[in-house]
Amino acid sequence: MSDSISSFFINLSNRFYSENDISDITWAMCQGSPAFRNHWLRFFFPNIDVDDVDTIAREITDNKGGSRVDFYITMKSEELPYIIEVKKYDANHHFGQYEEAFDIDKSRFGYIVNYSLQESGYTIKTWEGFYKSLKRGLKNFKGEDEILVKGYINYLKTVCGMVTFDKIGNIKETKNLYALTVALRDIVKDSNDVYTSNEYTSNRRHGHDDSLQVVAQVKLKHGGSELNGQIFWPTIGLWYKEEAIFIGYPSKDYDSWYGCQKVCDMINTHKHSINKVPLKYSTMEDGQDGYWFRLNDIDFEQGSYDEQKELLREFFREVLMFPIRLEELD
Repeated sequence: MSDSISSFFINLSNRFYSENDISDITWAMCQGSPAFRNHWLRFFFPNIDVDDVDTIAREITDNKGGSRVDFYITMKSEELPYIIEVKKYDANHHFGQYEEAFDIDKSRFGYIVNYSLQESGYTIKTWEGFYKSLKRGLKNFKGEDEILVKGYINYLKTVCGMVTFDKIGNIKETKNLYALTVALRDIVKDSNDVYTSNEYTSNRRHGHDDSLQVVAQVKLKHGGSELNGQIFWPTIGLWYKEEAIFIGYPSKDYDSWYGCQKVCDMINTHKHSINKVPLKYSTMEDGQDGYWFRLNDIDFEQGSYDEQKELLREFFREVLMFPIRLEELD
């Protein structure tokens, strides 16, 4: 990428970083590079006939005048459009509203955000996912298209605050703690069929002063469990001296603000069945200040950053499901 193109996109990112700005820059890329346009459309609609696309317009209002969508795609041989809604931090969603307004099915409704979001029946994309898809597909862009896309990739990385790593690395080395912290914070920002979760704060107060910790605010949403809909605050982090990655349910008695007393009470009630719950990623420890789970495999020397982060995500999910599976046994 030439210095002038690089400087151009760097300066764009310094001045044009809002949700609407990202949409405008992305729209301009679609107009200037057919190869980029095709990649953008297939990212949302893998089966779309890009040769049949007529126009891509910005901020189109439906005929009823009540809804305005960020991207409106018309086709040459199809009456129905495709639409894409862009979000950056904004949580004012339009599920249900836009399909009705534009008379389309969910399959023609693309949605992209810069945070974790799930909605039943919808395929929701992320800006990080688009960034990675462009990086993987760079070999498919040639000449000026390749130069533009490389500049756009840097723009997107900056305006969406993406931090990228090749791997977390060995947790014994201090230099890798930042990558681990970013990974931990990413995995607790999630919403799926089992739980919704977000980072709440960081602290070093749960019995291990020699630790890196991230507190997650979690709400389980699983069947008839007595924890269904309850909010609690597990912690996930690294014990430096023991060189172990952990997730803990601190009791309320130990820490009145960030406790997980209801979870601890449930585990205590069903304690006789603890050994019957299979654990793949973790080993459970019984502490006076709650319950703690160690990650069994802490060898991060193998695999990519994404693979390492996925291992942590499965570990997090397993521990959150533990009290529910314990309850279901009785």
